[in-house]
Amino acid sequence: MINFEIWCKSFLSIYSLLPTLTDAIDRLVVAQAICSSSSDDGSVLSQASKLTQLSQYKINLINLKLLTDKTLVMMPKDSAQLIIMRYIDGVCVKDCIEISGYQKRSYFRRLGSALKTFQSIFKKVLSSSKPVIQRVLKDEFWNEIFDNISKFNSYGKEVSSCPDLVCGLILSKMRKFV
Repeated sequence: MINFEIWCKSFLSIYSLLPTLTDAIDRLVVAQAICSSSSDDGSVLSQASKLTQLSQYKINLINLKLLTDKTLVMMPKDSAQLIIMRYIDGVCVKDCIEISGYQKRSYFRRLGSALKTFQSIFKKVLSSSKPVIQRVLKDEFWNEIFDNISKFNSYGKEVSSCPDLVCGLILSKMRKFV
């Protein structure tokens, strides 16, 4: 079962990297198509299935981005700004505190509250878009990635401080197709 809090933080942390990820998927699709045309060991149906699955991962990422945008628009403006600044723009905590004008304790309290609001609204948005939640949250592909992220978090590290880790997990899982 996915820890939804970690899932949200992880996805918000890679939000700005989504164009890079989707471009990487496109390159994997091309590489897979080229490899399959010069390879006799894979059937056409098998290769087509791999290409379709990679394309579906890209579609899922785009859908999640759109649902995230919708969630942020539905949030109170100050909460959305805190989340965007910290997770999407990747501003360090020290600078976030300075920019927001809050005391350190107030900043963390407000950010925590903003994350809870995001999670609550995001759950509603996801549940209203059944195909996305079925393909993404219940997909073994994503479960494995976010299980690895949960392990990373259990070591006391926050995934938002290294979105490259999440991207690396996603890409390494996708490279198994090529």
